[in-house]
Amino acid sequence: MDPIEKDWCDWAMISRPYSTLRDCLEHFAELFDLGFPNPLAERIIFETH
Repeated sequence: MDPIEKDWCDWAMISRPYSTLRDCLEHFAELFDLGFPNPLAERIIFETH
């Protein structure tokens, strides 16, 4: 297991990657007419934490 960086929960450090992920999930949900948020998107977000 990789060591955890001390800034891993610093919102300033993770807000941009999180926003990019959310934008991507929202884009594809719209493309497939799934709505957002949806169970699959929530699972992907949960698994990235």
